[in-house]
Amino acid sequence: MSTSLRGDIELSKIFQRLFSSTTSSLRVVKELGLDSARTDSNSSRISIWPEIVRRARIRGLLPQLISIALRDFPGQAAKIQQSLTRAELNFGSSIFDENRWRTSIPANQLERMIDRFSSLVPPSSFKCGLERSKSVARIVTARGAYGTGFLVAKNMLVTCHHLLPDALHAADAVAEFGFDEAEVVGRQEIDSARCVPSSGFVTSAEQDWTIVGVGKDLNSKWGAIPLTRASVSAGDRVFSIQHLYGGPKRISVFNSLVTYADNGVVQYLSDTGPGSSGSPIFNESWEVIGLHRVTGQLEKTGSDRNLFRNEAIAIQQLLGRVPLITRSSVGPTSAGVTKSSKGPRASQKRNPSAPSVIDWNDERNARRCQLIDKMMQDDLSAHEALELERLQDEMRKHLTRVAPLNWDAAKRLHAELIQKREAQK
Repeated sequence: MSTSLRGDIELSKIFQRLFSSTTSSLRVVKELGLDSARTDSNSSRISIWPEIVRRARIRGLLPQLISIALRDFPGQAAKIQQSLTRAELNFGSSIFDENRWRTSIPANQLERMIDRFSSLVPPSSFKCGLERSKSVARIVTARGAYGTGFLVAKNMLVTCHHLLPDALHAADAVAEFGFDEAEVVGRQEIDSARCVPSSGFVTSAEQDWTIVGVGKDLNSKWGAIPLTRASVSAGDRVFSIQHLYGGPKRISVFNSLVTYADNGVVQYLSDTGPGSSGSPIFNESWEVIGLHRVTGQLEKTGSDRNLFRNEAIAIQQLLGRVPLITRSSVGPTSAGVTKSSKGPRASQKRNPSAPSVIDWNDERNARRCQLIDKMMQDDLSAHEALELERLQDEMRKHLTRVAPLNWDAAKRLHAELIQKREAQK
């Protein structure tokens, strides 16, 4: 394989992931000055990017193409550079660093602020951050999925709706506090508490948040993160505390900047992944300003462009929600919020190990298959990925209820096969 062909393939892979729609891909074509008439707008972005890269290389526009990607996706600079290395392409370090050093620096300029935002913080900031981290827990669901949540007043736990969508799922979930290092697993440092909707439950599917009670007094040991009206603006530095991939607790502190904020959402750049959903996002004063919910190609507000960003629910959406949790039956409240304090079934005793009853039907299954097809075509958005995860879980619960596997018979068969193998030796 020629070097140019190998380079085109590597660059096509990274660009089709970054520019996740045909519209955004055609915008790049126009910005490069390439003939858009020669690009089939009806084709998927997967099929048009090799042609875009080939034409850009022929016209010597690859450096400009890299610059556009770095401008639109500054948080992906390392991955873009890795793709260039694999493609055996070298455009020099200047394309990644506009702040080139001088050969000599005047004595009066030896110290200066590098950026318009100071990177200096007082030592007390770390103390406050460690105190906040105590109230952050790993959430483990009945299906084995991981997430993050944080403790607030009245021994209530805050996390995402897509992690604990209803009282049934919440009753099967466990919050684990003190999982800061891998070495503590299996020892007493981890404090596990089952979520107890009967002590309070309120959720919003539209805004993707859930608040649920826990089964014991945790505030006295692990504290509580105050829910207050905190300010945040584009360009502000933020911190997140999360259980990435369900692993030990981690604090994201480097290159974490807000790109957009309003009263509904906060979009920002930071390292996140599976298991980060439900993480509290803090400003520099360690006031919680958002609840992390999704990462991916998100629509930039006021524009038709999709950019790679994290998105959190603005904390203003949760203010005053804890008092909503009162002794009442399951039922809808305002703004798509559902509240309950009587648990999954107020009038029935529920087996904790029994699967939740899901109203599975052909329409849900057809939607699941449609999303799987989009995933196979690498055309699944972040929001659709969350929907697919939820549908897959509902289907598994439905199959467990209507056609449970006979594990006892399988174990007996396994034992018989082992005996036959031993007898043949």
